[in-house]
Amino acid sequence: AEVADALRAQGVEVEASAEDVGQPGAIEALVERTIARFGRIDGVVHAAGLWCDRAALRTPPELVERVLAVQLGAAFAWV
Repeated sequence: AEVADALRAQGVEVEASAEDVGQPGAIEALVERTIARFGRIDGVVHAAGLWCDRAALRTPPELVERVLAVQLGAAFAWV
């Protein structure tokens, strides 16, 4: 939000959003809202992440799936 505020102060139109991109349809909804507001998307900073403070071999499969959905799946949804 600080970077978006700094850009806005310079006259740049910016949409900053915190979304659960691991949820189906979250990115599609964000794209629709952004296009409705601006008419197009010129760039995206995808900085999604999920902290998992465990050794990989001790991580439950459900958590592995969630981490991959957020960190990899969401990135591919932009393509």
